[in-house]
Amino acid sequence: MGQVMADYRAISAVCEAIIWLLQAKYRPELFPDQSLEFIVASAYDLSRYSKDKKTGVSLYLYQVLPEVALRNAPHRSAASEFQPPVLPLELNFLLTAWARDAGTQHAILGWMMRVLEDHPVLTAAMLNRAEPGPFQPHETVEISPLGLSNEALLSIWQSAAPSAYQLSIPYAARGVSIGTYKSQHDAG
Repeated sequence: MGQVMADYRAISAVCEAIIWLLQAKYRPELFPDQSLEFIVASAYDLSRYSKDKKTGVSLYLYQVLPEVALRNAPHRSAASEFQPPVLPLELNFLLTAWARDAGTQHAILGWMMRVLEDHPVLTAAMLNRAEPGPFQPHETVEISPLGLSNEALLSIWQSAAPSAYQLSIPYAARGVSIGTYKSQHDAG
């Protein structure tokens, strides 16, 4: 049997792990008189967050790409059993700092970028915090800043939440490999 990889819950687990990491590193004394909220956001949440004048950090997953260069061809294991390829993915997301004033927004942005620079690898233990089991113990996911033009960034905001633009930094999560899903029905 081939190496077992993360299951279909991997995308959600990565997003939740990044927000969990930021929340775990947050200390109220870093931003006096502010209480930061941390959310994995949909486009709807971005619009609402803007209107509610929240202070905090959102993660908006705007693109999931197959990593074509890493895609394995179907192969047979030592037992001549067909093994479908894993699905390697790159997750592209925006981390957004929300605050009523520019100084706080800039401070939140700098702080969250520093946290991710200090912790660029998410371990299976971190990835499995929200829901046990999507990732195998040997798996990790790498987080890194993503080069994105101003036009592309504005285009994402325009389609997600046209009137809610906030200062954001694009990141990519690499090393997300989803294996074949086997239900109890498939096993028998």
